Amino acid sequence: MFNVNPNCNELICNGTCKADCCGIVPMLQSSWWVVKDKVNKERKYQLQKFSQKGQTFVIPITEDFKCVFLNSENKCNIYNSPRRPNLCMLFGKVNNEPLLACPHINKDKMDLIVNKADKTMQELKAMSKKGDLENCAE
Repeated sequence: MFNVNPNCNELICNGTCKADCCGIVPMLQSSWWVVKDKVNKERKYQLQKFSQKGQTFVIPITEDFKCVFLNSENKCNIYNSPRRPNLCMLFGKVNNEPLLACPHINKDKMDLIVNKADKTMQELKAMSKKGDLENCAE
């Protein structure tokens, strides 16, 4: 359904990629503690957490909803880390999930990708309001 395996480095170098896909992503709390020193210090964020199936996850939510590990050159500060979130590792490699599809190589499906992203953001906001997400002290 979606084109897969975008060449992210090429898209970044030619100016096509603006890191639109690098948004807020839940990650295991244990991974967060290992890589939190790689956070872009210019990004203000609020750390929230939730538990699912016996595991605790954190979500660093920034003001612009971009990833806290994204640097000023639109590159990931933890790209080569084994602690990088699974969703990030799967991005561009799954052909049937809109949230894992690169919008730059799937321009013909942009509406589907954007609608799914908007719905997911609304779900996160609803979780936060219901108290399913809680603030997490660092």
